[in-house]
This record gives sequence, C-alpha cells and structure tokens, in this order.
Amino acid sequence: MPLLFFYAVAFVCGIIVSSLLWRHEVGPPPKKGERFDGVSFPFSKRESLFEESDLGVYRTLQRELSKTFLIFPKVSLREIVELNRKTSREQFYLGLLNGRHIHFLLCDRKTYQPMLALQLVNDKDDEEHDLTYDVLNSANLPYIRLPRNKASSLNELSYLISHKLQSETRKSKEVNAQVL
Repeated sequence: MPLLFFYAVAFVCGIIVSSLLWRHEVGPPPKKGERFDGVSFPFSKRESLFEESDLGVYRTLQRELSKTFLIFPKVSLREIVELNRKTSREQFYLGLLNGRHIHFLLCDRKTYQPMLALQLVNDKDDEEHDLTYDVLNSANLPYIRLPRNKASSLNELSYLISHKLQSETRKSKEVNAQVL
C-alpha cells in the first residue's frame, strides 16, 4: 500500500512540475484574440513534404491519373469522412481519427468527391491499417494498401487502382439494383 501511495504522489507531482515548466517556457495561454508575444517556438520548415519513395508514387499518380482525378497527398481521415448519425460517443469516434492520414486521396475532377484512398505501408503498419480500413470501409470509400517496396511499379499501381475502382463500381450498381 505505501508503494502505491508513493507512485500516486510521484505521478501528481510530475504533472504539477511539467505544467509549471510549460507555463514558464511558453507563459500563460493568451486570451482570445491575443498572441504568444515573445515566445520562440521550436519549429522549422520541412525540407520536403514527401519521403523519397512517396514522391516517386506521387509523380507517377500525377503523370498517369491527373486527367481523370485530382490527387491530394497526406489527407487527414477527419477531412475524408464524417459521422453519418448523432451518437453519444461522437468524441470517441472522432478521437480515433486524430493523427491518422491517407498518403494519397484520388478525387473526381469535377465534383471533388473522394473516389479512392491509397496508403503506402511498411510491414509493421497492421494495427493502423485495421482501423483505417474499417473507417474507410464504413464510409464506402475504396482503399488500397500498397507496400512501399512495390509502390514504384507503374504497371502494378495502375492495375490495382483500375481494378479497385471497377470492383467498387460493380458493387455500387448491385446495391442500387437491389434497392430498386
């Protein structure tokens, strides 16, 4: 019991100390409409928006698909999907999306409607993939998960995209036919 009490006190003290250090470095939060005067933030501009392998895929997508689709890189899942009904767990569901993005989003050139999400992955990305897949599947947005080591193959990339879009179109027509 005394050990548990010690850990609880240490935890609370840690929170208090970190809060005081943050306030000392940044100062109190500004009031609405005011700025952080005199604060030097530790940010710098990135050298590139893309990693080397991502840039090759983006250029390939632009070259091959830009007449048909608008290609947006690094799009947050929160920008792609929305809750389709009110729920008491709204913050929970939206919180699941925080910090998650799709490497490339292909949108219809005329309507800007999302048509396909393309994610470049490493072997270790399985847990994030499961959530991303579940979210995009529930929103009826086709999703391709492409291993980075195969991303440079233009033939495979073109085949995957056209095959995925055709199969989704077929599914959509089947659902519409069942509704009628």
